[in-house]
Amino acid sequence: MSPCPGACSGTFISVNAATYINIKDMIAYMNSGKPFSIVYVTWDHVKGAGGSVKEVQLAYKHYSNSTAKKMVDVEKESDIKRNPNHFSNSTMNIKIPGQAGVDVRKVHVQLIRRFNGAIVK
Repeated sequence: MSPCPGACSGTFISVNAATYINIKDMIAYMNSGKPFSIVYVTWDHVKGAGGSVKEVQLAYKHYSNSTAKKMVDVEKESDIKRNPNHFSNSTMNIKIPGQAGVDVRKVHVQLIRRFNGAIVK
C-alpha cells in the first residue's frame, strides 16, 4: 500500500526498501478524510509522562463540532472548553473506531513515527 495514494503531491523516497513521507504530505492526506494507519509516541508535557509507542491500524482525523455545541448549550459555561491551540502545540485529534464506539486521541505531529507504513521525516 502506498503511504499516500493519489492524495499527495509530494515525493516519496525509497531507500533500502524503506519508504519515507514528509509531515506536510502526511497532514494533507489526513485532511483528505481517508483512513490511515499510524505509529506514534505518547507525551504529556504537563504531567511529564509518556514515551510509550502506540500503533493504530485504522484512524481518521477528528473534526470537532464544538461550535454547534456551544450554540446549543450557551447557558452551560461548564460545557465550554478551552481552545486546544492545535497549531501552536503541533497536535491534532484522531478518531479510532472500535467496538465500544469511537475513541478520540490527541497526537503530537512531531512524535508520529510511521504513517501508512512509511517513515515520517
